Amino acid sequence: MDGHEVSEILHCDPRELQGAPCHVFGIAFSLSGQVLATADPSGTVKCWRREANFWKVRHTLQMDPAQRPNEVSAVSVFVTSDDEFVLGCSRNSTAIRMWDVESGEQVAEFEGQLGERFVEAALSPDDRTLVGVYHSNTLEGIVVWDVASRKLRHRIPLTPNALLDVVFSPDGRYLGCATNEGVIVLESSSFERVLASRGDFLLSLCFSPDGRTLALPSRHSRTIRLWNLDTFRETASLSMSDDPLAAFFSDGGSKLVGLSATQVRTWNLRSVGDKISLPGHAATVNRVAFSPDGKVLASSGQDQVLQLADAATGKPLSVISGFR
Repeated sequence: MDGHEVSEILHCDPRELQGAPCHVFGIAFSLSGQVLATADPSGTVKCWRREANFWKVRHTLQMDPAQRPNEVSAVSVFVTSDDEFVLGCSRNSTAIRMWDVESGEQVAEFEGQLGERFVEAALSPDDRTLVGVYHSNTLEGIVVWDVASRKLRHRIPLTPNALLDVVFSPDGRYLGCATNEGVIVLESSSFERVLASRGDFLLSLCFSPDGRTLALPSRHSRTIRLWNLDTFRETASLSMSDDPLAAFFSDGGSKLVGLSATQVRTWNLRSVGDKISLPGHAATVNRVAFSPDGKVLASSGQDQVLQLADAATGKPLSVISGFR
C-alpha cells in the first residue's frame, strides 16, 4: 500500500508519511480526540491535529534518542487533557520535555536533583503531577514534579528490583508501579505505599476507567490478572497464548485488550468468554491505544506499521506502512 492509498483511508496528506522508516513506540490521543502524539526511539515526536476528517502533522518535535531503542519502554508520550501541551520522555534522558501544541515551542524541561536518568514517565489525569522513573545501581525510584510551577516535589526510592512502568489511576487516587518482581501501588496525595505484591514479572499495568480494577499482565503465568482495589483481592485471570506485555481497558471499561509480542486480543468483560483476536503485526507490537469514544483501536509495532481497527469487530480500518 503506497502513501496515496494510505492517505485516502486515513484522510491525511501522503507527504506527512514520508521520511526514513522508524518504529513507533509511543502513541497517545488527547481527551477530545482532536490531537494525536506519536514518538519513536530516535527521539522524534510528531503532533497530529484532526481537521474535520483530515489528520495533519502540526509539528515535528525532538527529544533525546532512547539509549535502548528496541525496548517497549523506549519512549513515553502524553497529551494534556486541554489539548494544549505534549510531553515526552526517551529512555535514559536526564529531562522530560513539554511542548506547546499550537506553536510547537518547548516550554519546560523537568529534571531531577541528582542528574537522574529517566526511563519512564506518567502524567496525572488532572495534568497537575508528573512522575519520572529513574534507575540506579541500588534502588529504583520516582521523581515527582508539580507541572504548573515546574517544581520538584518528591524523590522517592522504591525497590531494589527493576521498576518497569508507572501509571496513574483515572481518578488520580493511585500510582501503580510495575516491577520484575511484582506490583507496588502508592496513594498519590502522600505517595505512601498501600499495596505491594510479589511473584509476577510485570512489564506494565493498567487501571480500569473507574479506578477500581487493576490489570496485571503476568509473564510468569501468561495471564492478565485483575485485582479489585476496594478489597485488594484478585478477581479474574485471563489466559494469553504468549507472554503478555501490556493490557488496556476501553473508555467505558467494558473491554480489555491484551497485548503480546505479535497478537492483540480483546475481551468483553460484560460477557463471559467473548473475545476477539485482531490481525497481528509482522514483528513485536509495542503500543495500543483506544480512541476516546472506544470505537477505534490503534496499534503500532516494530514492523513500522500503524494499524487502526474496529474495537467491536476487530475489522481493520487503516494501515500505515513505514510509519514515522
